[in-house]
Amino acid sequence: MLITVQAGVVIRYGSKPRQVPSELPTDRITLYDNVSITADRLILLAIGCVSAFLLWLLYRSSQFGIQTEAVSESERSAAAVGISPNRIAVLNWSLGSAIACIGGILVVPVMTLQVTAMTS
Repeated sequence: MLITVQAGVVIRYGSKPRQVPSELPTDRITLYDNVSITADRLILLAIGCVSAFLLWLLYRSSQFGIQTEAVSESERSAAAVGISPNRIAVLNWSLGSAIACIGGILVVPVMTLQVTAMTS
């Protein structure tokens, strides 16, 4: 399926990589004498750390996280106590897809916009 979608996108848009300008600041920050990094990489690192912490907090201390853990242990037992495994699955897939979408949008200026690069 992935190869078919990739081939369709290549036929429609071509395989030439496209550079997307960054919306984040790209000023260089010197960390040490010869070591420097652009500000957008540090912002992306901060976004990743904050996102990971928020996801950890969500799955550790919320009813949704407890229900997700229950469904992952045993769908049948979770359903027996009134938790809908399908609802939990849809919410987790939606959350994962949204995070992947946001991650792709944030990483596109670092990588080039290319069909084969973005899928991997």
